[in-house]
Amino acid sequence: VTFIGVANLTTPQTSIVTEPSPARYVFTVYMPISNPGGGGDVSGFVGFILITLIFAALVAYFVVGGAIMYSKGTRGIEMIPNIGFWKDLPFLIKDGVMF
Repeated sequence: VTFIGVANLTTPQTSIVTEPSPARYVFTVYMPISNPGGGGDVSGFVGFILITLIFAALVAYFVVGGAIMYSKGTRGIEMIPNIGFWKDLPFLIKDGVMF
């Protein structure tokens, strides 16, 4: 992942390039150096990047995990990796909140 600051940019832009070798991707994020208003506060942009990366990681987790489970012969809901954890997650969150 590469972050590049651009002076005349008003909104963040991304670029994804697939290299010739397998499983190699180049992610480039072009971001403004400061706000158009001149304040320099990029906390909203940092949050956007974090949420985007977390979402991409979750998608990759489910896609790759599902493919691995499919190759092992599972079908249906059993293809979800760590299905027991995902079924228990709402109860674990409830226990954490109650604590």
